[in-house]
Amino acid sequence: MLDALNGSDLSTPEQNPVMSSEASSREPVELAPFDANMPRVATWWLKDFLGPVIELLNYIKKHFNNNSFELTAHSLQAYSQVFDYAINFFQRQKWDDLLSSDVGEYFLTRYPRINDDLASFQRHMDNFDRSFAALLKSIENSSVFLQKLIDAYERLIQHERIPRSQYEHFGLEEIAAHLLGQLHLQVSNYRLESKNELVRFTAYALMGLNVEFPQNSLPEDHKISGFCKDVLQGSQDNDPVISQSLQETKNLIEKTKTRSAELWGQLRQDRMDIANRYNATFE
Repeated sequence: MLDALNGSDLSTPEQNPVMSSEASSREPVELAPFDANMPRVATWWLKDFLGPVIELLNYIKKHFNNNSFELTAHSLQAYSQVFDYAINFFQRQKWDDLLSSDVGEYFLTRYPRINDDLASFQRHMDNFDRSFAALLKSIENSSVFLQKLIDAYERLIQHERIPRSQYEHFGLEEIAAHLLGQLHLQVSNYRLESKNELVRFTAYALMGLNVEFPQNSLPEDHKISGFCKDVLQGSQDNDPVISQSLQETKNLIEKTKTRSAELWGQLRQDRMDIANRYNATFE
């Protein structure tokens, strides 16, 4: 496709001064000059880049608005049914692949305003990822959280008459593995992963997220979500570090809802403008 453009006058349109994403989103898209190759080139842009970006933003918008996310399962051992579960909030690998593709890079050099808008949203995603990582760390380092786990374990084994002195000194990894073992989760055989899953699902519960397990998950694995919602909710009440991190992450959730919807709508209009200008198709 790039070879077909040799000798074509597709010089970059005159650019406006750098502006914020919020301001730039109100400006119409700058259109490249028309030449004989443009219907084919614009169709390539729209079908292979701008369309998939719009679809991805719609995915992000829908899941954040519904506070409902699909979990991704990663096998902890080849050919095993032991999984580690996590939310891929933004499908970042797909996003990165689109923006670094030949068509993506070429398109964004022609449309600097769209490039700025996407770069701004990417910075927002980075901020969310950093905030969520800080929330996980605050939970992991919380003595309040550890105490809740020990108390929950005590209730689960009360019929076994095991003295509290045998487990009250447990660290986070050890108590997490013992707890998930009581729930009959296969991941309990992996102490580090047990800790990570409990911390992660506690964060999801505190954020008020609903999670959907993949079809290849084991039915017993679903217990961890309900356990964290029922037992570990309120971990932030007596820990100001968790409380602050949680509030920052929740604020970014609300910003994601707004920004993804605005960018999705703007890019759909841009797609229509480009299609009309160059007689291109995008479906």
